[in-house]
Amino acid sequence: MEGNDRALPNLRVGSFNCNGLGNPNKRELVLSWLRAKPEDIILLQETHTVPDTEEIWKRTWEGDVLFNHGSSNATGVTFLFKRNSNIKIGNHHIIVPGRTSLVEIEYESVKYCLINVYCPNNNETTVVESTFSDALVERGRLSNFCWRLEYCT
Repeated sequence: MEGNDRALPNLRVGSFNCNGLGNPNKRELVLSWLRAKPEDIILLQETHTVPDTEEIWKRTWEGDVLFNHGSSNATGVTFLFKRNSNIKIGNHHIIVPGRTSLVEIEYESVKYCLINVYCPNNNETTVVESTFSDALVERGRLSNFCWRLEYCT
């Protein structure tokens, strides 16, 4: 490596559009499957979470969970952090309710900003515009970003 270049830690981030996890059997099956995956952090879209189910999710996942609720039958994005992953979770910011969240983390002394986006399945551009405005302009963050942009047409 030359100059200020350095190797980034081996942080494993995955993403999954789960098409709704309101059904307890489906939720248990999917979360069990995701626990077996090697990723340290998993960004979920279309979770269909509501505040009343948070504790159930946390018990089932057995790690840290950050929610941006939609409704019981639409939208919602969630960050799942594996237990014992040594990730320091900082600020969690909901940019667009049910659609876009940002979380600041630190892993092996490197700071990251992860953004989880679930776009509407129409030509509405407000979600993307709000995300870029908040994450890039207002926060001034341009490096160490991890995006999951789910766009359906």
